[in-house]
Amino acid sequence: MIVHRNLQIGGKDVPAASERTTEDFDPYTGEAFATVAAGGAADVTRAVDAADAAFAGRFGGRWGLEAFSNTRWVTLATRHAPYPF
Repeated sequence: MIVHRNLQIGGKDVPAASERTTEDFDPYTGEAFATVAAGGAADVTRAVDAADAAFAGRFGGRWGLEAFSNTRWVTLATRHAPYPF
């Protein structure tokens, strides 16, 4: 059986915030084939923070945000418009 008690966050092997593990099952046979760290909301936050730091460091912060995103205008109607306009 494979045992992974840590998560990969920010290129480092770190324990799950909850320090819990869970078993992964083969859907075909129903047998447990691995024990892995049980990631939770705190781990997701750590992973997102690590990704933000890596992205900002590599692509120059504000410039990177503007280079890899688009501004969109969205208008929502607050009441039904009669037809024809």
